[in-house]
Amino acid sequence: MLENQKSKNRSLIILAGGQSRRMGEPKPILLVNQKRLIDYSVERIKDLFDEVLVVVKEREQCIEPFTCILDNSRVYAPIFGLYAGLKASKSFINLVIACDMPFIKRGLVEFLLAKAEECMADVTVPLVKGYFEPLLAVYSKSCIYAIEKEIKKGSLKITGFYSGVNLEVVPEEKIRIFDPEFQSFVNINTREDLRAFFRD
Repeated sequence: MLENQKSKNRSLIILAGGQSRRMGEPKPILLVNQKRLIDYSVERIKDLFDEVLVVVKEREQCIEPFTCILDNSRVYAPIFGLYAGLKASKSFINLVIACDMPFIKRGLVEFLLAKAEECMADVTVPLVKGYFEPLLAVYSKSCIYAIEKEIKKGSLKITGFYSGVNLEVVPEEKIRIFDPEFQSFVNINTREDLRAFFRD
């Protein structure tokens, strides 16, 4: 953060420790039209945050120029990445996204952040077609204890701790204002996805 910039007390946490089995190569650094997949999301929203953290499993997965956070758990599950990211974050408010979501709308992110800061919920999460979208959601540092409890129970579901925190659910009608086609929640998992969503 530049010295003359006012602190926003917000961090962007990107979960990038997956195995990318269906893609066959690491998704975050996959070049699409001469740009890394991870940069499609980060470039349009990074100025909303004091820091950008990328959570990975192995040091070899670290991605410049972002701050690299190691998830030392032996299990591949997003809840461990979320936990590692929140523990490392300098901010109370944290937007958490996956590394393979290239169509995130800036307006939706701004709305989620404003809602989280207004209601001071532990988790501010979109609800789309009856399902939570936990990998485009805002988490406060106060979630850490609830996540620890969930992990100790042996639960790997990233939404499993939601029942133990103050939850703010953002309904579809609010999301449609900023993202009518819910493109923000699209994940790129396979070569077929690349062809379908990057036709141009």
